[in-house]
Amino acid sequence: MKAPANPATADPPSVTLEESLAVVARKMSETRIDAIPVVGANHGLVGVATEKEIREFPEERRGEVSVSAVIKSQFTHCKPNDDLYAALRSMILANAGSIPDCLGRESMILVGVITRSDIGAPHHKNVSRHSRRSNSKIINPSSAADKY
Repeated sequence: MKAPANPATADPPSVTLEESLAVVARKMSETRIDAIPVVGANHGLVGVATEKEIREFPEERRGEVSVSAVIKSQFTHCKPNDDLYAALRSMILANAGSIPDCLGRESMILVGVITRSDIGAPHHKNVSRHSRRSNSKIINPSSAADKY
C-alpha cells in the first residue's frame, strides 16, 4: 500500500540543538508526537529528542538543559516515497510512535513527521469503505453454533 499524497505532518515541528528541554516538552505536548526532530543548518535533520530522554530530567531543570544533552544521533526515519507499511514497520522496530520524513540521503532535509495515527487513518478509511460496499451479514459465531 503506497502512502496517500503525503500523510506526514505538514510544517513539521522541530527544534535546534540550542533550545531547552522545556521548549521540546511543550512542542511534544502541543503536537502529540513522542520524538521531535532536531535540525541544523538548512533544516537538515541531525537527530531526534525523545520523550523518554526528556523525562529523565526533573521538570524544574528542563529550562536549563539544552537539546544537545539528550539528542539521539542514530534514529529511524522514512522518505516521502516509502510505503506506509515500511514506515510502520520501522516505527514498530524502533518502538516509536512517530518518525521523521526526510529528503535526500546525505542532506537529510526534514519534510515531515509521520505518526502511527497518520498510517492508521488511511487504513481505517479503506476498511470502512470496504465494509460499506459489502452486503454480506456478519454472523455471530456463538449464535450460529446454537442453531446446530
